[in-house]
This record gives sequence, structure tokens and C-alpha cells, in this order.
Amino acid sequence: MRFLVLGAALLAALLVAAGCTTPPPANPTVTPTAAQPAVYLVNDSGRTVPLGVGQGLTIRLPENPTTGYAWNASVTDGLLIVDSAYTPDPHPTNMVGVGGTRTWTVRGVRAGTQQFDAVYVRPFDPELPAGEFNLTVQVG
Repeated sequence: MRFLVLGAALLAALLVAAGCTTPPPANPTVTPTAAQPAVYLVNDSGRTVPLGVGQGLTIRLPENPTTGYAWNASVTDGLLIVDSAYTPDPHPTNMVGVGGTRTWTVRGVRAGTQQFDAVYVRPFDPELPAGEFNLTVQVG
């Protein structure tokens, strides 16, 4: 009986957390320059984008590790993930359950059609992803 109550409480907490999301921001994809790489957001999933060998791009996706979910990213051999960082959203001191943004910096290292893929999963339940992001990168 105790486990049933704990299970119901966990399910209720996950449902509340799922309802506490905000819609993604408008898609302000930045055109790359020599000083500033292109930035791709959740709405850019499925796009094909250009990238020079040695150039970089940035991918920013909403993440809330307090729900147990995190992005698991992978790239093909022609791309290199240079950095991955999580930044929590601004929030009052001692506030819990605050989401944030996962940011990857990716560099093109070999010409050709490359792929950046990320899946939003709980490490203990990888068969039930809550989201996916895919970016095809034409490195040349």
C-alpha cells in the first residue's frame, strides 16, 4: 500500500511539472558571422544548415533536470561537441523546480553531411523520450 501511495504521489508530481512549461520563444535564429556563430533553438529541429570546416555553431534547448529529464546529444564524426553547459533560468533564492537551458557549442571538423541529434530522456527510462532535436549540418 505504501508503494502505491508513493507511486501516486510521484505521478501527480510529474503531471504538475509537465503542466508548468512555457511555450518556446520565437525562433530568433542568428545568421552566423566571423565573430558570432549561428544559434539554433528548439524550433529549428529538422533543418539543414551550412557550416564551414573549423567554424562553430550553438544549439540551445530548454531543459529541466529537476523533472529527471536531460538532453542526451550525439554527433557524427564530422562534428565535434566543444562544450556543453546547463544554465538555470533566473529565479528567487531557494526556489526549486526551476528549468533552464542546455547549450552546446559544436564545431565542423570534416566536410560532408553531418548530424547533431539530441533526445530528452530520463537516464533510468531511455525508452520513453519526452523530446527530440535533430539538425543536419552541411560542413564544407
